[in-house]
Amino acid sequence: IAAQYSPTSFGATGLPPGMSINTSTGLIYGTPTATGTYSVTISAYNAYGSDSATLSLTINPPDSLKWTGSVSQAWNTTSTNWLNSAIQSVAYLDGDAVTFDDSGSGGTISIASLYAPETVTFANATKNYTLTQPENLSGSMQLVKTGTGTTTITGTQVTLPGATLTGGSKTVTVSSTSSLVLNMAVEGAGIADGSTITAINNSTTFTLSNNATSTLTTSLICGNAVAYTGGVQLNAGTLTLGNDTANSEALGTGTVNFNGGTLQMYDNASDYDYAYWNISVPTGSTGTLRADSRCDMYGTLTGGGTFNLYTPYIRTTLFGDWSAFTGTINVTTDGSGGDFRINSTTGLPSSAIYLGPLVNLYNNVGSKTYSLGSLAGDATSTVTPGGGSITWSIGGLNTSTTYNGVISGSLSITKVGTGDLALTGANTYTGATTVSAGRLFINGSTTSATSAASGATVGGSGSITGNVSVASGGQLIFNVTSGTVTGPTVHGNLALTGTINVTPNVVSGTLAAGTYTIATYTGTLTGSPSFNWVPAGTGLAATFDTSVSGLIKVTLR
Repeated sequence: IAAQYSPTSFGATGLPPGMSINTSTGLIYGTPTATGTYSVTISAYNAYGSDSATLSLTINPPDSLKWTGSVSQAWNTTSTNWLNSAIQSVAYLDGDAVTFDDSGSGGTISIASLYAPETVTFANATKNYTLTQPENLSGSMQLVKTGTGTTTITGTQVTLPGATLTGGSKTVTVSSTSSLVLNMAVEGAGIADGSTITAINNSTTFTLSNNATSTLTTSLICGNAVAYTGGVQLNAGTLTLGNDTANSEALGTGTVNFNGGTLQMYDNASDYDYAYWNISVPTGSTGTLRADSRCDMYGTLTGGGTFNLYTPYIRTTLFGDWSAFTGTINVTTDGSGGDFRINSTTGLPSSAIYLGPLVNLYNNVGSKTYSLGSLAGDATSTVTPGGGSITWSIGGLNTSTTYNGVISGSLSITKVGTGDLALTGANTYTGATTVSAGRLFINGSTTSATSAASGATVGGSGSITGNVSVASGGQLIFNVTSGTVTGPTVHGNLALTGTINVTPNVVSGTLAAGTYTIATYTGTLTGSPSFNWVPAGTGLAATFDTSVSGLIKVTLR
């Protein structure tokens, strides 16, 4: 409210719901919660009296706007860069739902000020868009990607070369702080993930929210946070994050929901990026994340769909809790090989994991048991211990998989669940192999002491360098391929205790009557086993012979 003669206070009656007046300044503010036309009486007061007037204020419902870019590439509240639902050229008003598609200009759109649209939808297929200054998106808006084209979001960021850090201190020294603002996110070597600027002390120093992790002079990146809360809906096409700040900040504070489409992070191997956004891939949906070369992920993963994770050289590190995800995680990398590093404390007990060519799966926390719902992978993939001596517990999904890669290092394997796990690679891990449930086929080789519990099965057609034991009620299995029988070769002692079930795994062909060697060993046989033949549909009867040292034979008729 504007008034003459030095007003001292103001008033307004009949305002729409959700709006108020500052009686000292005359500012009418707020967000209307109902539409309609309101007759508002406005007043001004001073020491000599008052005056009033009537204001007719119309609140229209939010409109659905399409971007044209006919006036400029600036998203503001003055330029008529939009078409409304009545196909009229209009300016944007807060609360409108806005769409960018192939009927618009494409190109780079700058957001001029802080706005709170209902939704921001990119339905572009042939025209690509770049959105800058995403820190000006606010409120409960949701970002939606439906078109098959590419949309890039580039965050506002400041690069600080020659920044000086002191390990254990929150103070950073730079050449100038003139471009910095409070609450900017700070990234770089020696900076703890999630650090922000809490104070700008003077022209050359500022204060971090966390202590620096090392003492060095380095280049830092500072970026503005993005605060919209409605999350992201990725249905098609590619949403690209255009710089380091966008990687960590541009997607707001809500969940990134995949119903198709690809999220491409900005790839910068020389920097250490992080992301705190949560991810959801619902059952029946597929989503693809192409991560940064050095990326720390702190958010959760939920849902039961198919999540394709591309982790380029050097690595993607998982700090967040992905234990609730019940779908498939397909991990791929580039020709240099990338690491999928699990640094969370929860593992992936409900996920089916597939490791593509040259992917290395490892943990870098320490001695612990980590669960994988299932494991499958390419022959050039690897599983290693990383930091500490850990146990991978595999098979809780009760499904059957084949892992063709190599498991190595000071780690152990525990097979759980009712399904099968077949290992076909030349494995060299040095910890124990424990079959607690289901069937473990060693069709390649291992260098691990191996044991099978009662009710569990171990065997295959490969070699085991290490002692092998099967508890009473456990099962020894051999392979039949094109009618040829091949059993496990044990380079060590073989302990078979009590009743040992023996069964064939007919891969191809048929198992005919005859005498076959179903297992060999180089050490001693102990346990005085009593063999129980499980014919598995062959219709054959069996007798067993252990009289020749180093051999277990069966005669079928």
